[in-house]
Amino acid sequence: MVGSSSNDFVMDVLAGSIGGLFSEVLDYPFDTAKVLMQTSSHTSSSSSSSSSASPTKPKPRSLTVTYATSAHVKAFTTATATKPLLPSPIAAAMPVPKYKYSGTLDCVQQSIRDKGLSSLYKGFTTRLVGGMLENGIHFVAYATIKREVLHQKQLGSGTNAELSFWELAMAGAGSGAVMSLVTTPVELIKCRMQVAAQQAKPRYANPIDCIVQTVQQEGGFKALYKGHVSTMYREVPGSFCWYLTYEVVCEGFLQYMLAKGLMQTKSREDLPMWCHLLGGAAAGVMYWTVIFPVDTVKSILQTQNITNPASTTTTTTTTTSPFAAAKTNNMSFQQALLQIYQQRGFRGLYRGWGATALRAAPADAVLFAGYEQTLRFLKGLQSS
Repeated sequence: MVGSSSNDFVMDVLAGSIGGLFSEVLDYPFDTAKVLMQTSSHTSSSSSSSSSASPTKPKPRSLTVTYATSAHVKAFTTATATKPLLPSPIAAAMPVPKYKYSGTLDCVQQSIRDKGLSSLYKGFTTRLVGGMLENGIHFVAYATIKREVLHQKQLGSGTNAELSFWELAMAGAGSGAVMSLVTTPVELIKCRMQVAAQQAKPRYANPIDCIVQTVQQEGGFKALYKGHVSTMYREVPGSFCWYLTYEVVCEGFLQYMLAKGLMQTKSREDLPMWCHLLGGAAAGVMYWTVIFPVDTVKSILQTQNITNPASTTTTTTTTTSPFAAAKTNNMSFQQALLQIYQQRGFRGLYRGWGATALRAAPADAVLFAGYEQTLRFLKGLQSS
């Protein structure tokens, strides 16, 4: 995937954007299901009546430590210290979750039944444009970093030097850091549109209205970067694993085909498309398996103003987030992660992973294959 012509930058952008186009069309309904399952924790009833019984506060997860005197003393004494993982009024107020969706298929079925198939594509225009831009930037950043690292390595070790898997993975991590600057606002609008679309009275008329309300009501344009730290935590290690997995799989196919005499050149660009499809599928599953807990935190932090309204004055049944009992607009990533763990446990951090795995394999297979095939086509045009 390392190019040499002066037009590589443009070709990488175009190839990444076209690959992103195909990927987003296939991916989006499953992405909506993922966000809904991450942000919909449980169903609860609230009332303004003073006579209503207060909900029972569950005992927070705790660590129990037992201390004992020396073994030489006949009478052993013990003391038990119980301390919540993160002492806070938020943890005490968290109800035991009763999830709205029993699984991925149930989430899709309920969404279509209640709001129609179109609800799974709410925010799609923003995501389509943003996804093409993201993938264009992602691939061009990756290719540019690789070219620069390879150039420096060849200056010191000769023209036959090649990039190691570690260097390829680090180039991927660097491209993830660059892409997060674009991803954060796109993801924020996308997540809010997806969650709002499932409410009885959607808060936003369209993506532009969502952007305007977010900027006006939440402190200016910086509000569009809410959850940026979470996005960085997701994209840097995620891209490290994403590109590493793809390169390892493709290299494995290349070595196998060379050994069998099925290929004459040692270029991964000349691999058949099915190799790129399988490499992309493996990369997609690896990416989401590694970073899914981080993505769960990001989705919840970015949709708090929708899933956690400021007040409720009438008796209603609402779907609440893990932080429905407290103000969380200023929570850090670390605090949010611990709060989610206290309410949902470790498995709760992977809630919605099934929907993501279903979409990641085919979507990223199409993305990488689309990128490689488009790049091959553009290089063919250039050489002709």
